[in-house]
Amino acid sequence: MKDRYRLVRRRNRYCAVDRTTLARESLDTDSVKIARRLLAAKNEAVQQGHLNLAIGRTYLSANDPQIVERTWQTVMDVCRGKE
Repeated sequence: MKDRYRLVRRRNRYCAVDRTTLARESLDTDSVKIARRLLAAKNEAVQQGHLNLAIGRTYLSANDPQIVERTWQTVMDVCRGKE
């Protein structure tokens, strides 16, 4: 399977180009090492979206263990000041 994003250099900055839409998105770096790492993350996100969601939840739960138990009702209660 071909990667969805490819790396291009514009002036002294790197960009990711979507092969399907040809949209260009700046990676906000002039380091090829960082640009390749960001590009790999973007391509991995496309290929394994469900895995990235689980990884993200793991990182969040390390910071706030109750985050996995919260619901939208909890958020609405906090916004309305019912906490």
